[in-house]
Amino acid sequence: MNLQKDTTLNVKSYSRNGIQAFNLDLWTVEERSSLLDLNMSVDFVIWASLILYLATEMMIVEDKGKSKLAIKIVN
Repeated sequence: MNLQKDTTLNVKSYSRNGIQAFNLDLWTVEERSSLLDLNMSVDFVIWASLILYLATEMMIVEDKGKSKLAIKIVN
């Protein structure tokens, strides 16, 4: 999970080294949530995104019998 504004994780570099990775640029979730007129707090949008992120990891990794991915927070 990336908290560094205006950056993103280079997933391809991890793949080249045999490491499965996917990224959530949490800073953009917060930034873009204000563009949607959903009448939801930013905190709700962030937590909902984190839950979806973890559920996705569970489905595409753990449900396939692989070890769960480590979560790294970059800030």
